[in-house]
Amino acid sequence: MPELPEVELARRTLDEAMHRVIRAVDDTDDWVRRPHRPGDITGVLVGGTLTAAHRTGKTMWCETADARGEPGPTLGVHLGMGGRIVVVDDAADRPAATPEWDRFTVTFDDGGQLRLFDKRRPGRVRLDPDLDTLGPDRQRGADQPRPNGSVLTATGHDIPSAIYGPLTTGGRTISDKS
Repeated sequence: MPELPEVELARRTLDEAMHRVIRAVDDTDDWVRRPHRPGDITGVLVGGTLTAAHRTGKTMWCETADARGEPGPTLGVHLGMGGRIVVVDDAADRPAATPEWDRFTVTFDDGGQLRLFDKRRPGRVRLDPDLDTLGPDRQRGADQPRPNGSVLTATGHDIPSAIYGPLTTGGRTISDKS
């Protein structure tokens, strides 16, 4: 299962797919698009755009807009155990080496593609996933106190210390800060 750095990298990769008009969607993989039927996701996304990429824990989602620019459904993306997000600027220049492992593909008007690549298939793409069930930070908000009273406001390399506290050994604090 991907760990948080890999999932954050995937979310940042999704950023490369933002604000590009969607020309086609391949949502035919039964496992990945469950519980939707073939064409359900296609019918909602074609002509629209992905407008913002988000992540909480290991779950990612994109806000969407329809062809008129009106807010559309949320597109949930779950990588599974070995999945990754691939965004290419011109699919003709970078065809998939193993297209059978591209489980979900969005093709943009400019010729680029967003691909959910997974050898094993446990990944998932879903419309309007229930984001209210993504753990205590999602329900409470990152700026609200946790049960221990702390508030997570750290960024970058401070995040592990903010979550787990300072690392200590033999009475000395270990830090990667100078």
